[in-house]
Amino acid sequence: MKKAKLSKTVQAKSRTYFFDVREAKSGKNYLSITESRYNRNSDERQRSTIIIFPDAIRGFSKTFEMMVQGMHGGGSKRRRDDDEDDEQEELPMDEDY
Repeated sequence: MKKAKLSKTVQAKSRTYFFDVREAKSGKNYLSITESRYNRNSDERQRSTIIIFPDAIRGFSKTFEMMVQGMHGGGSKRRRDDDEDDEQEELPMDEDY
């Protein structure tokens, strides 16, 4: 795996989050977010990673910000399962790539 072009780490109790901007084979950058956590049962660290490609980064960022605001009481009080007719919002794609 190539070295990250930009990297930040967030420590949150027993979990560590790694945010890395890497370059794909195509030459375009993508965001990799990895969660590392300690598993008490196996005495090992477990890792989970999600990759966000350039065409989805704006929608991901917008949704992430909405969820953070919702956690702090700034978002809608309505829960997702309160409205069966609620459709998933189509978020804008980043057309720069």
